[in-house]
Amino acid sequence: MKKQVLAFCLLSALVLSACHNATDAQEKNTPATSDSSPQPATAVVDKTAFDDMDMPTITFGDSGYSSAPVAADADGFALDTTIHIRLFAKDKDSAKKAMRAAFSEVNRFNRIFSATTDSGEIARLNKTGEGTLSPEVLALFDKALQVYDDTGGAYNVALYPVSQLWGFPTGDYHKPDEPALQAALPLTNPHEVRVNPQTGNMRFTRAGMGLDFDGISQGALSDRLMDVLQDAGISSGLVNIDGNVQVLHRHPDKTDFRIGIQDPSNDTGYIGSVDVNNKAVITTGDYQRSFEADGKTWHSILNPQTGMPAENGLNSVSVIAQSGATASALSRALYVLGPKEAIAYWQKHAKDFDMILYYKDGQVAVTGGIAKHYTANNRPQPDMITAES
Repeated sequence: MKKQVLAFCLLSALVLSACHNATDAQEKNTPATSDSSPQPATAVVDKTAFDDMDMPTITFGDSGYSSAPVAADADGFALDTTIHIRLFAKDKDSAKKAMRAAFSEVNRFNRIFSATTDSGEIARLNKTGEGTLSPEVLALFDKALQVYDDTGGAYNVALYPVSQLWGFPTGDYHKPDEPALQAALPLTNPHEVRVNPQTGNMRFTRAGMGLDFDGISQGALSDRLMDVLQDAGISSGLVNIDGNVQVLHRHPDKTDFRIGIQDPSNDTGYIGSVDVNNKAVITTGDYQRSFEADGKTWHSILNPQTGMPAENGLNSVSVIAQSGATASALSRALYVLGPKEAIAYWQKHAKDFDMILYYKDGQVAVTGGIAKHYTANNRPQPDMITAES
C-alpha cells in the first residue's frame, strides 16, 4: 500500500485513518496519512479483473471489518485527472462487480464531458457551436447556471474561451496578451447559450463561445458514482478525483471517514482534517495548477470578470456538502469571491454546506457546522465562522 498512500498524499485532500480502533487520546488525535482505516493486512493485485474491458486493475486487501472483509482499490484517469475508488465489500466477486460498474460509468462520463477529447460531446459542441447533448449535460449546465446567478458570476461554465488563452485546458500554459483577453471576455456569458430541453439541442449565439465543465463535472461524477456503488450493493467506500473526495456512508464499523485538507506548502502534509459521512469534501486552491511567467506564478482559478487569476489572500477553499457537484462549483466560486463575500454567502446558505478557508498568512477559518468535526494538525485551532461573524 506504500505507493497508494503516496499517491493520496500528493493530492489536495487526503483520506486519513479514522480513529475507530484508537486505544488512547494520542492515537485519536494523530491520524496516519493513509487513505482509509484500517489498512489491509495484505494486498493482492488482481491483474485479470478487467481483461475483457478497458478497465484498471484492482488491489484487494483484508479490510479488518467483519461485515465487509474485503477492501478493494482501483485507479483510473478521466476528465483530464486521476481517479481513485476504494470500497468495502463482502467478497471479491462483489467488489469486482462494483468496480466494473463504477469505471464503466467513469468512461461514459468522460466521453460526455471531456473538453479535450475529440469524441467528447463538449469538445464537439465547442468545435461546431451546436449539437444534441446528453441529459446529463443539460442538467449540469442548468446547475452551473444556477450557481453562476447565485454567486454573481463567480463560477462560470462558459469561461472556456478565456481559459483557452491561458492554455489551462491543454496544459500549454502561457500568459495571454491584453487585447486577446479583452476580445474573449464578451464570449463568456452562459445566458447566451440557447438550450432546447425537449430536443436536447444546445447552441452558441456567438462564434468563439465554448463550455468547460471543469470545476463541476468531477463533483457530478463522484455524485453519480455514489449511486452506482450503492446499486451494486456497496454500502461503504469513497471516490477521490484529483484530491476531491466524496464518501459513501461511513466505514463498515459506523465511524466517519477522516479527510485531510492539504497544506499548499507541503505536498504530503495537511493543515487539518474533518470527519464526514455521506458527503463530499472539495478543495479549490491556487497551488493545484499553475505556471511561472514574467517573474510571477499564475494559477488557473480565473476571475470571470477580469479573465485573470483571482487574487484575494486565500490559498484554498474547501467546501463540505452532500452534493459533489454543488461542492465543486461553490469551492471555485467562493475562492473567486474572496473571504469576505464567501463568508457572507455561507451565512445565507449555512444549511446547504460548510467550508474551510485557508489564508495565505496561514490562518484557518471553519464554519460552525463542521467546527466540532475539524481537527487542526500541529497548528493553532482555527477561527470559527458563525452566522453573526
